[in-house]
Amino acid sequence: MQLIEEMWIDNDPVTRMVIERYLAPMRDSGIELNHVGNQLMACCPFHDDSTPSLAVTDQLWNCLGCEAGGDVIS
Repeated sequence: MQLIEEMWIDNDPVTRMVIERYLAPMRDSGIELNHVGNQLMACCPFHDDSTPSLAVTDQLWNCLGCEAGGDVIS
């Protein structure tokens, strides 16, 4: 959670909800999120991924390999 909190240090309740409800569960489910530039990168859980191709921002996620993607809701 430390890395996630450092990325979006904000007292805005919506931002805090996104971190707590969206990013923390991803990390807790075993997806290793690594800070790259202004986003997080991870190996995509939807296909056999040997290098990180899943880009995660504060509200969106998108796999550069299989093109899966969504937002906080989907």
